[in-house]
Amino acid sequence: MGIWDYLSIEKVAPSNCEWVWVELESLAGNVGAAYFDNVELMLAPSGLETDSSIWAVTVHTDPAITLGETSDLGVGHQRFDFPWSSFEPAQPGSYDWGVIGGWRAHLRNANQVGIDVLAIVGGSLGTATPTWVNEGNFANEWFAFCTFVGREFGASVFWYQMANEQNWFPHQRFDDATVFNQCFAGISASDSVSDLGHRTSFFRSIVNAATYGPSCWTCDLTDWLGSASASIDVVAIDHYPGEWPGGPYDEDWSHLDLLAGIAIAWGKLSSVMETGRSTASPCDQNCQANWVLNNIHDHVRPTVYAHNADHWNNRYVLLGWYKLRDTGDNVFGLLIEGGTPKAAYATFRSEASTYTGPPFHS
Repeated sequence: MGIWDYLSIEKVAPSNCEWVWVELESLAGNVGAAYFDNVELMLAPSGLETDSSIWAVTVHTDPAITLGETSDLGVGHQRFDFPWSSFEPAQPGSYDWGVIGGWRAHLRNANQVGIDVLAIVGGSLGTATPTWVNEGNFANEWFAFCTFVGREFGASVFWYQMANEQNWFPHQRFDDATVFNQCFAGISASDSVSDLGHRTSFFRSIVNAATYGPSCWTCDLTDWLGSASASIDVVAIDHYPGEWPGGPYDEDWSHLDLLAGIAIAWGKLSSVMETGRSTASPCDQNCQANWVLNNIHDHVRPTVYAHNADHWNNRYVLLGWYKLRDTGDNVFGLLIEGGTPKAAYATFRSEASTYTGPPFHS
């Protein structure tokens, strides 16, 4: 049959029905991910026929090299940048097809091993915007870039994070509402998405706010929703308890309840795009491994489990560890730069595998 474009199922359930059993038949060689009406189907290779974990891992090194490591870690998703400056470096409409071809190949390979992809469209706009972009041409060119991304990757990518941490000053460069509204409109308008005839079932848009720094992140998210709610499907935070002096403090996960409250009030889904603990002094590898147990196991899992059980329409759909491998002096990885596992690797791998099935998945 080849790659699925979409799967349409007639409405057969009564209103307010929460569970519907659907039996599908597929050729043995079909693998990858499929989505429709908030339902995720993972078609895994033989021996991997289980619900995928809702955990994602951020990859800043070559995602092709780390694909096997991502799969071995037991997470369901790989998160990485689509940097605007790498895709369209020199001038408007002049794309680097070598870069784009590399991403196409990676997406095919990820689907083959049952890894879903979460794309950060544009990367962090404060550092990944092409030099030819300015305040005057940003809105139109950003729309065009997001349309291009949707056209090239819309049949393979379901999760689109629009820019990154727009409330953290080093990343923010342009008006927030313009960033979100123009990008959502661009992805929606792309051929690969609009031709499906039911766009809202085929991708989800994400905005993420950093909980660290001087900004009021709850105010930021609420402001974004006030000016761009129709363009936002998932509200998310980046949260690093215990990492920096001044907070958020170790084991402080009250932010999950605050985020859930915003999601419920606005009718959105919830996520954590980034969390983790670095092995920079004074935290060594054993400290990082203990952090996984004390935070991910003791706090995150029961909170997310309870919220999803009670508020399925506003559930946590993704949780993201930052990041897979160390790079230079950025040592948040579960692997050192050369790929050797740290002490926390096995601990996190065991923990991530428990985030499967109801109420984490439908």
